[in-house]
Amino acid sequence: MNINFFFRSPVFPVILDIGMGAACSETPSDLESYLVEHGSADTTHRTLIDSSYEGFSIIPAKLYVSPLTLKKKYTKKELLQFCGINDPALSQKRLDAYSKEDIFRLIVKVSQKNG
Repeated sequence: MNINFFFRSPVFPVILDIGMGAACSETPSDLESYLVEHGSADTTHRTLIDSSYEGFSIIPAKLYVSPLTLKKKYTKKELLQFCGINDPALSQKRLDAYSKEDIFRLIVKVSQKNG
């Protein structure tokens, strides 16, 4: 199966709502592998946030990703809440101060803690 990006692709890496937390994918093939392995039966519309902090809608079972969603842009507070991160030191940085690598490290850290 191939992942289908409608209209345009998100900017990678991306953060994916997995129901009880968040996961991160660095490339489209990483995202596809994760969805095939973990989301093959999940028909729920989920949220995906790309590294430009834009929201996308995703249906894991269908491997559909679309920018057509109600929430287009995320604030720093919303992004940290989405990832389940409650760290006062992080809240002192402006959102645009986070690099793609910072975001990836945050998600990996949270994933390791939860999994």
